[in-house]
Amino acid sequence: MVGREHERARHREEIIDRLHRENESLRRGELDQLHEPVRAALYRLYDLVRRAEVQPPDGEHVAPLLGMIGDELAEALGRTGVEIFEVEFGEPYDSARHRPLGVEPVTDRGLDGKVVEVCREGFARGDVIVRRAQVRVGKYRED
Repeated sequence: MVGREHERARHREEIIDRLHRENESLRRGELDQLHEPVRAALYRLYDLVRRAEVQPPDGEHVAPLLGMIGDELAEALGRTGVEIFEVEFGEPYDSARHRPLGVEPVTDRGLDGKVVEVCREGFARGDVIVRRAQVRVGKYRED
């Protein structure tokens, strides 16, 4: 009777171990699938940079090249569920969305406490801010 219980316990352990291995394998496959769109965007980005290395752009084409690189990176981030959020000149400073880099003196009272420069864009995943936008905030000063 005791031998039979040990046999059942061993069998249960074997089943648990097998299920654990299968679960780990599925998890690795899901993670691999999740990363594939990001990898595809990074491959395109890599190719873009390598082409520019072989045929360096002249001065007027550098800015468009950098813009294309930025677009590819934004697309890769978008595939992970993270999107750039817009910050407009003159919008009220919001500590949840904005990270102040400093203040800029302004003579227009209407710009006091408002965004007067966007230095770095912010990113959000749905309604959650994952990186605040870096901004300069207006501070009213009379001339």
